[in-house]
Amino acid sequence: MLKDQVTMPNQSNHRIRFLWITVVFLLAFSACTPQQAPQPEIKPTISLEPCQLSAPGQVTRKEAKCGTLTVYENREAGSGRQIDLRIAVIPSISRNPAPDPLFFLTGGPGQAATESFPVMASAFERIQQKRDIVLVDQRGTGQSNPLKCPVLDEDLENQADDAYMDFLNTCLESLDADPRLYTTWIAMQDLDQVREALGYQQINLYGVSYGTRAVLTYLKQYPDRVRSVILDGVVPQDEVLGIDVGRDAQRALDMIFARCAADQACNQA
Repeated sequence: MLKDQVTMPNQSNHRIRFLWITVVFLLAFSACTPQQAPQPEIKPTISLEPCQLSAPGQVTRKEAKCGTLTVYENREAGSGRQIDLRIAVIPSISRNPAPDPLFFLTGGPGQAATESFPVMASAFERIQQKRDIVLVDQRGTGQSNPLKCPVLDEDLENQADDAYMDFLNTCLESLDADPRLYTTWIAMQDLDQVREALGYQQINLYGVSYGTRAVLTYLKQYPDRVRSVILDGVVPQDEVLGIDVGRDAQRALDMIFARCAADQACNQA
C-alpha cells in the first residue's frame, strides 16, 4: 500500500514570500504617512542698534541705527567664505515716513558710505523729514571686509613698475578675500539683499561720482525695485577707473597750481 506523499514547502520560497509581504507593507505604510510640509524660505533680517556715525579725522557725528548682514563672498556659489556688510539706517523724523527710503551710494570706488555721509548729512535733512536714509558699506570698503593695503613710507612714483607689482602682490597675499568677487555688479546684489532684509519694496537711489555707476548698475539689475534715482557727477560706465585716474587728477591739480602761481592776482589771493 502506497502512502500519501506529502510535499514539504521549500524554505527559500517562504523567505521570498516574507520579503515581498514586508516590502508591500512598507510601501503601503509610507503612502498612508502624511508628507512633511516644505519648510518656508528663511529671509535674511538685520538687527539694528543705536550708533553714531563719523568720518575719520572729523568731529561731526550722526545718530543712526547700525547692524550687519552676512552674505556669501561668492554669491553665485552660495557657499564658502562669508563676509559681514556694515549697514546704517538714519531714521526719518516723521511719525509716518514714506515706505520707500533713500539709499546713499558714495564715490571712489573705495569710500565707505557710513564714513562719507556724516559730512554731507545737512544736505539730506529735507529728505530725512519724510524718508529713512540707508547706508551700506560696499563689500571691500569701510567695515565690510575692507580691501586695504598698508600705507607706504616711500614714494614709488619714480621707481620701476616692478616695485608697484611687488607691493600689490604682497598686499594681495595679506587679504582674506578674493578680489575677483568685489565688483560693482556683485555689490549691487548685496545692496538688493539689504533692501529685502530691511523690508523695503521699492527704494530711491542717490549716487555721487563712482556711486552713480553703482546706481546705474543696480537699476539695470532691478528696475522694478527703483522708484527714483539721483545722479550727482556722473561717471560713465565705460570709464576705466584705475591708477591712471589718480595720476591724471594729480597732474590736473599741479597744472592749476602752476597757473595760479604764475598769475599775480591768484598768487596773492
